Amino acid sequence: MVDANEWLNEKILEDQRAQVTTLHFYRQCQSGHNRLADSYRCNYCYQNYQTSNPDHSTYKFYKTILKGELNLNSYINLQDLYIQGGSDEGGQQRLTNLKIDKCNKLTTLTITYTTLDNLNIKENSALQEVNLTYNQFGYLSLRSKTNYKELNLSHNKRILIDLDDNVLKGQVERLISTIRNVGSTSIDDLKLEAKKIEEESFKYQLAVIKDKLEYQLSYAKDKLNEENQSLLEILLESQQEVLQGGNTFARNLLEKVKKPLSNVLRAEEIQDFLGKKVEINELEIQIKNLKIQEQETSK
Repeated sequence: MVDANEWLNEKILEDQRAQVTTLHFYRQCQSGHNRLADSYRCNYCYQNYQTSNPDHSTYKFYKTILKGELNLNSYINLQDLYIQGGSDEGGQQRLTNLKIDKCNKLTTLTITYTTLDNLNIKENSALQEVNLTYNQFGYLSLRSKTNYKELNLSHNKRILIDLDDNVLKGQVERLISTIRNVGSTSIDDLKLEAKKIEEESFKYQLAVIKDKLEYQLSYAKDKLNEENQSLLEILLESQQEVLQGGNTFARNLLEKVKKPLSNVLRAEEIQDFLGKKVEINELEIQIKNLKIQEQETSK
């Protein structure tokens, strides 16, 4: 186990860091073994390997356990960061903090089996693929999920998500700008702009609530067996039918599946899931009504 910053600074000199686009850290050897006991006659297990290409853009370190803070902000051209610990006891990457907020070109981030309990990736606007699994995350700051092609946060602690509020700020600024120019703007145009902003606001709120519901469901399902996972899905499907004017059967089914789920989930969790489905349904209705109003206005 090595101090992350001190060790990496020895491996990659300061004047080489701007050239680096790919950094990978593995607990395992190149054959995928965690321990010597798993690796009879594996040459990789008996040596500490690292690989790099001639132009110093790619570094891959094997059989490495990092500890403490890892500050990568001097790697300004980093695009791909991969940190993997081991699933065995004591094999996690022992990181306490990861600084990557200055890595503006980072597009792919994978962190698995570490002791990290918080991370801020809100400033990494180029990120497209994010896989943060089997860590200790309790707090995560990121942009809205709609900005990512792939986002996997499974098998962590119950994560408190801090989502980006720049969308709402931008909408307020647009409305203020329109009002300031009211002298050169007709009332109809002002109303139209206000409705567009209102619709965007509803859509953003809808995306945020759906994100949070998905995160909470992912966390809950980690604790459930296959049968109870199916019951949870039935619960939410029944709730959706009820909200859409469902029949008595849907209402009865909703109450029926609540009982076995209450043995494996807290009542507050179940109610929170159902409450978010209500919020989603109400926002979808508001968006639909706004579209109808727009169509009627344009006639």
